[in-house]
Amino acid sequence: MTNKNPVPNIEIDRKSRNLDTKTNFLITGYGRSGTKYLSKMLNKSKKWTVLHEPRKSFDEIDKGNKQTNIVQNVFDSNKNYGEVNSYLRFHYQKLDIGKMGIIIRNPLDIYLSVCNRKNEMQHTTYLNDIVNAYENFITSYGSKIFFLKFEEIIGNPVKMSELCAYLEISDLTKSDFVIDKINQNKVVKYEKLDDLPKGSVSEIAKLIKIKKWYDEVQSYY
Repeated sequence: MTNKNPVPNIEIDRKSRNLDTKTNFLITGYGRSGTKYLSKMLNKSKKWTVLHEPRKSFDEIDKGNKQTNIVQNVFDSNKNYGEVNSYLRFHYQKLDIGKMGIIIRNPLDIYLSVCNRKNEMQHTTYLNDIVNAYENFITSYGSKIFFLKFEEIIGNPVKMSELCAYLEISDLTKSDFVIDKINQNKVVKYEKLDDLPKGSVSEIAKLIKIKKWYDEVQSYY
């Protein structure tokens, strides 16, 4: 049985490993895009281990490819293993994993969600961070990396079942996705973008440009 808490710092020789890890997968994306919900749903499997950001923010920095090697070793030493990990958006392209995907969401909705969690002084910083992340994601669209749209898959048993079929998670069915609900912030300061302070929307045109791309693309496996 796959270890539910894989040790990330074990050095192994990839050429000599006996595990068949070709079906392992990574789904990255920007935070506030359903990553936690998605990992929770997929980790209902009894045959798979699917973790949400198991190394936390350690995955953000990759000096000398050190973190890439740590992450790669985790995937190479565990069978039927997947992660839904927004921190790996910084260097997912350097990893060699059986299947890799990106979950994307309307960037304006991401920004509004972020603003409800961060103080006003941080808003513009996060806006630019979202833009930078999506500019990187755009370069991967149409490649062998699959894309999921938040609005299509979250809370949709049919789409979740299709994803499981693609990921070869065979022991989950539509009924496993019916009763769960998306977590909502208990206190919402900003209900819509118009409620944001002026300083927080001064560069909103950057996100609107990204949204135009988002509206035109489709999910694919």
